[in-house]
Amino acid sequence: MAGGFDWWHFLFLAKKLAGQDCSCNEPNPESEDRTAIGRAYYAVYNAALDHINAVDPLYFGRDRARHGDVSGWFLEHGGSNESYRKIGKDLQRLYTERRGADYNKTRRNPCSAYDAIHWAQGIYDRLAAKTTSS
Repeated sequence: MAGGFDWWHFLFLAKKLAGQDCSCNEPNPESEDRTAIGRAYYAVYNAALDHINAVDPLYFGRDRARHGDVSGWFLEHGGSNESYRKIGKDLQRLYTERRGADYNKTRRNPCSAYDAIHWAQGIYDRLAAKTTSS
């Protein structure tokens, strides 16, 4: 990545916060799980936005994309492209998890961080494949 923060470092941090094996076998402090969900989401949200700006620079123009706009672009441009549709759906799922982790006081499912990281890794892999095939 030329000249800027590499969003994928957020995904590495999320994995670190969720624990070494990144599984829900060992209970983790809830604050770390909640933070891991947020970092996993923002890693792929920002990377997905960068992807959109690279392949469709006029889509957002000068406007800053809202969260639903980013997943919406992938769903809208998915057509027969299963990879884009999957990115859009998983971004929506991650956004829901991130909002819950940030604003819901109820105890979270101990596997939520693991799920969020799994979805984010899938988005990462799909975006990386799109970048190398372009």
